[in-house]
Amino acid sequence: MAHTCHARNCKTPVPPKMFMCKKHWYMLPKVMRDGIWALYRPGQERTKDPSMEYLNHAMECIAYVAEEEARLHYGYNAEPIGEPRDCPCHDARP
Repeated sequence: MAHTCHARNCKTPVPPKMFMCKKHWYMLPKVMRDGIWALYRPGQERTKDPSMEYLNHAMECIAYVAEEEARLHYGYNAEPIGEPRDCPCHDARP
């Protein structure tokens, strides 16, 4: 099975020890990229045992890229809006 970029909906193949494809990797601020490498344990892609800190940071990075792509696509700052019932485009039903 091929390893792909961890960005949402990206199917770009990358080496197993790489977190994201080049396009998505460089969407992350350097401090976030540095965090991935600081928390990476050599061989975790083979042993399948990344630390919880790595997994938490990875999820933050994936969310950051998704928000950045939404911002670029829609031309605005994509802010989380909470549950669907809190969305202004839905009825305010309980």
